[in-house]
Amino acid sequence: MSLVDKIREQHIDTVMQELAAKPHRKRIMHLNDIGSIGLIVHCQTDRDTITLSQFHTLLKKRGTTLRTIQPPASEEQTDKYGLPKAEYLQPFTKYHYDLLIDATTDDTLFGPYVTLNTSSNLRVGYCGKDPNTTLPNGLPTTACPSRRYRDIYDLLILGKEQFELSRYLPNILEYLVQIRKTE
Repeated sequence: MSLVDKIREQHIDTVMQELAAKPHRKRIMHLNDIGSIGLIVHCQTDRDTITLSQFHTLLKKRGTTLRTIQPPASEEQTDKYGLPKAEYLQPFTKYHYDLLIDATTDDTLFGPYVTLNTSSNLRVGYCGKDPNTTLPNGLPTTACPSRRYRDIYDLLILGKEQFELSRYLPNILEYLVQIRKTE
């Protein structure tokens, strides 16, 4: 690893630690009480686009606002360290969300970085096995945030199969319907 790469990695680690140190008050809510959802998505397949459209329609019928963000499409939208620029994130992060869903499943920094920059009551992430790739010992690799970023999520959905947005989003809604208020 070159000196430049080490400096870049140290800078990113420092930024992520500072963001993770900011106070975050967890609040789990029943689906009926959720008024806004933020969704961090990765490159979409045609099936994912249909799923997102159906999800948006469902939430609109319920009176729930959905906002989405994807990784920057060009280098002009990132800084010299590879992090998204504030101008790119601001249209998404200026809102407070009752539920923030990170649907990025690879080991990139985008999902955790946006999660930590966004105000929300409940942060949800995904971790599962990716059957298409294996480690040298023959075991499947995990398709989830890097170990050091898993702690930023309040709820981590563990999957046994390859990630599918069409399963992930309904599963989250199922969990939220099961929440009961105790007083």
